[in-house]
Amino acid sequence: MNDMHHSTRFDSGEYSARWAHVAETLRSDETHAVQNCLEYASMDSALEAEIESTASVWVRSVRAAQAQASGMRAFFTQMDLSSEEGIGLMCLAEALLRVPDKASIDALLSDQFASGAGVAQSQRSGWFAHAAHWGLVLGAEIMVPKTECRWRSVIQGLVKRLTAPVVRQSVKAVMAQLGEHFVLGESIEAAIQRAHQTSDDFYTYSYDMLGEAAMTQADAERYFQAYRHAIIAFNQPDDTRPLFERPGVSIKLSALHPRYEWSQREDCIPAIVDQLLALIELAQVSRISLTLDAEEANRLVLSLEILERLFEHPSVAQWGGLGLAVQAYQKSALAVIEGCVALANAHHTQIPIRLVKGAYWDAEIKEAQVYGIDFSVFTRKASTDVSYLACVRALFNAKSAVFPQFATHNAHTVAAILKLSQGQPFEFQCLHGMGQVLYDHVKSDVPVLCRIYAPVGSHQTLLPYLVRRLLENGANSSFVNQLVNPECPIEQLIQSPLQVVRQLKSIPHPKILSAHALYSDRQNSRGLDLNNPAVLKSVALKMDEVHRDQYQALCSTSAVAPIQRVMGPIQRSQPLGQVVGCTPEDVESAVVSAQTAYRTWRQTSVEHRSECLIRAADQLEAHRHVLMGLCVREAGKTWQDALDEVREAIDFLRYYAQQACLTLQPQHCQGPTGELNTWQPIGRGVIACLSPWNFPLAIFTGQVAAALVAGNAVLAKPASQTVLIAAEMMSILHAAGIPKDVVQLLPGGHDVVGEPLVADDRVNGVMLTGSTRTAKIIAQNLAARSGPIVPFIAETGGQNVMIVDSTALPEQVVSDVIASAFKSAGQRCSACRVLYVQSEIADHVIELLVGAMAVLRLGDPLQHATDIGPVIDAAACSNLKRHLDYLDSIGAKCLARCKINANLNGSFFPPHLYEIKSLSDLKGEVFGPILHLIRYEKSNIDQVLEAVHATGFGLTLGVHSRITGFSEMIAQHVDVGNIYVNRNMVGAVVGVQPFGGDHLSGTGPKAGGPWYLQRLCKEQTVSVNTAAIGGNASLLMLEDQDEVA
Repeated sequence: MNDMHHSTRFDSGEYSARWAHVAETLRSDETHAVQNCLEYASMDSALEAEIESTASVWVRSVRAAQAQASGMRAFFTQMDLSSEEGIGLMCLAEALLRVPDKASIDALLSDQFASGAGVAQSQRSGWFAHAAHWGLVLGAEIMVPKTECRWRSVIQGLVKRLTAPVVRQSVKAVMAQLGEHFVLGESIEAAIQRAHQTSDDFYTYSYDMLGEAAMTQADAERYFQAYRHAIIAFNQPDDTRPLFERPGVSIKLSALHPRYEWSQREDCIPAIVDQLLALIELAQVSRISLTLDAEEANRLVLSLEILERLFEHPSVAQWGGLGLAVQAYQKSALAVIEGCVALANAHHTQIPIRLVKGAYWDAEIKEAQVYGIDFSVFTRKASTDVSYLACVRALFNAKSAVFPQFATHNAHTVAAILKLSQGQPFEFQCLHGMGQVLYDHVKSDVPVLCRIYAPVGSHQTLLPYLVRRLLENGANSSFVNQLVNPECPIEQLIQSPLQVVRQLKSIPHPKILSAHALYSDRQNSRGLDLNNPAVLKSVALKMDEVHRDQYQALCSTSAVAPIQRVMGPIQRSQPLGQVVGCTPEDVESAVVSAQTAYRTWRQTSVEHRSECLIRAADQLEAHRHVLMGLCVREAGKTWQDALDEVREAIDFLRYYAQQACLTLQPQHCQGPTGELNTWQPIGRGVIACLSPWNFPLAIFTGQVAAALVAGNAVLAKPASQTVLIAAEMMSILHAAGIPKDVVQLLPGGHDVVGEPLVADDRVNGVMLTGSTRTAKIIAQNLAARSGPIVPFIAETGGQNVMIVDSTALPEQVVSDVIASAFKSAGQRCSACRVLYVQSEIADHVIELLVGAMAVLRLGDPLQHATDIGPVIDAAACSNLKRHLDYLDSIGAKCLARCKINANLNGSFFPPHLYEIKSLSDLKGEVFGPILHLIRYEKSNIDQVLEAVHATGFGLTLGVHSRITGFSEMIAQHVDVGNIYVNRNMVGAVVGVQPFGGDHLSGTGPKAGGPWYLQRLCKEQTVSVNTAAIGGNASLLMLEDQDEVA
């Protein structure tokens, strides 16, 4: 996928006005959203009492029956799979089913069992007998706490003897049982046959073809064919039941397109609509219904756009069999129903609405915290239950515009639905293997159809689905667990959520920190939801408005000052502005004025300097669209990268302000009476900050902010490619109250600015982010000075590797590799340059990686759809091309190369994937989107680590493995500044992942870490003899009085 046109304006695309209210309410204030739901769902006390009474009867019946249960149901009663131990066991089993080599299986089992991560001693007796019967006896008995040393020693020996032949077979046995319990069939034919064997007039089915989101076009085609095959299988002319008494099929839209995301809507919407139209036509022939499954919040509006496009086709609108799943835990659930009702009325049709509580709650919480945005979901289970009841009312109020399908396992909710229905048609839904225990009792009282949501697929595809469902029921809808727990009072189970929420002191959960309150000691930077079309449109307009005029950075008034036209990397023929650079005289003048300003600035309090940084952070956040637009135009960054950079700059300002107040205060040192001894840090003097072009705002701001708050005057030389960004940030610092002589911008070449500053004895410290070669030159020049030895803080590059063993999840690996190697066009110091993959899974990882690269969009970053923008300039392109020539010359194999549009008129370089034989084939860091892949044998991991060490670098390293001991061993044997396990290896967060390397990768201390400011200070101790005049008054005035016991 490639950008096929160039625009001089920011383009966020358009979206239907029908879903504007959904976009507006998705991340709205939680308290307001819950209060709105309370009003919508309100009912009188008599009705609430009736509901609780009905629910109580069902709960008592279920518990009575459960006490007599046997087999797998009894096992689940004893061994709660949604507990931490149960989920851990499922994750282990999922990994074991994937791992191809026996050595890694044994290592994984040994690691997990011998670590004692699992079931406590007190829990074993209750469910041990059932576990033994189902093949979990060995695994369960092995999982004991670390504190039980005798057990651990016995177990470790047992594992060594029995892992391969016994434990693997035990896992296979229990997976077969789990598969039968939670999956209706491994194929659609088997599922249909089993459904017929267990037929009950009360139940029908909605079949879910198991599988995760498509990563490649081949994935999407495979999933499409699976849906097509399943729908055709239901073409049974002799089945004359009405549409909603017959089976249905649930469709995940993310399975139909590898780029099912808002930024790629221009490609994915037409493609998915065409696929769905083909499936709908087959469903009409087979006379079954289809439901578009609910997915993550960032895809919500996209799914609604697709739904609306489908209803523009008369054959779909008149059918009435195409439905949508709505998640009640989302703040916008009512707005979604409102929009669907309007859509149905506009087309004079009916839309089936499956109302669920939600399946991605924990992931939604973390994503909001990471991206600095408001939660899309409620933070309390009771609030979700209230929202569900509000949606029930909304669906019944919609009358014939919708056919309600209520998916719930909660007895109170079921009872409430029955009371609120007032004879209107609807159906219940439950999960296969998890919800029938309740409905087996409901059906004896109420003849309402219940549709079972039935997964279809192999054991390998079962486990990710199962873990997600268990987390859903454990984290956000725990009724299933509490229903069969005799220790949970029935009164608690059947209590109205309306009553629970009304009694809350705080609607948001106090232990679930919002993104803005994530840090206890400072404010977090605010993000933007770039998957929300309303937000995108606003951001595009703001960025475009402030960039209609050209920018200027006037840093000299000399008539002979060099004037540089700024072109930017996107389009060489379009100037962005101009820079009037420095002359040697300007540099000399700046050093003199900075020396004078330092003497005053160092006398200001730490609190005053910190307040200046806080004001600068607030101003930057208020005008972030200005710097975002500049980062896109001048540095070639994509929208998300530009936003991330602005947030990082804000975080640097606030973090260093907070750290200064915490660590740079004078301290009194305890000593003899009659003395006052004080230690205090003070600024060193004038600090030269040499910042790079790859993070022209964040690193520039971080360097300058740290030096300033430590009490220094700053001379800042930005990279010549990105002066406009630095100039705009400098104006913000000045507006925040920092005197212009205290912090000065000195753009210019190394010969005019950089080298003279480094050589000047009046400069008391140098900070650099740049190449290792530049750092060595500066270190040598500083050592050659005749004046004092001064601090030098350097953060340089790295030959960063990611090591992947066979227990890793390939899909997660590929997603993290794409981000680590190609995000920001590979122009990050932390970027992954080398990918080591264990040979047993290398072919599969390569297949996925090549497919994922094929759907990346390289092009103009002014377009929100662009994934990868240009490299910084023509020189960078030339360096990367020379490296490709070198790789070809040594016989390296090119596995993938992203396509590039010939019409692009900038410094664009497509991502490449090469397979090489050895890390020693690489002679140094290659700064761009070229990834080198090396296969390795598990038995040779020591040689891999030796090769990493031999590079001399030590910046970042990634590990993907389910074996904790493996990642811990690597961390202990490599000298690397930042190690990332089972995630991408870029995007270090200020104060959370302090960033910096070792050896050739830098001097330390880590940027955004607790030791950084001290390096920019010198220390002073003042000792005062307070008894020098008139004796020791404080000692003489002590009263001679014994303490009372």
